[in-house]
Amino acid sequence: MTMLHNNNLKKVNKNLSAPAQAPEIAEVEKEIEKRARQGALQSSLDGRKIKSLRMQRNISQGQLAHYLGITRRHLSDIENQRVSLKNKYAEKIAEWVSSNEG
Repeated sequence: MTMLHNNNLKKVNKNLSAPAQAPEIAEVEKEIEKRARQGALQSSLDGRKIKSLRMQRNISQGQLAHYLGITRRHLSDIENQRVSLKNKYAEKIAEWVSSNEG
């Protein structure tokens, strides 16, 4: 189980153990839905998808590489599928995409 998933479970368990008010339930449901979208996106990511998402948002390879903490060359290798995408980078990209959704 990922740490992110554990944190969500703690939030859900906390809200279930105390009498919940409607706004709190809605907030938890919204957070769970957001994390589910991130998980679905993360599992569908490959180099071509990352490049497409990056270009749609008019972000340079250097900018995205800096955000991920990798070199531009490494991001280029990922986008061109010369190296596989590590889970930690897929998670960060899924978070980045989710945070930039309108």
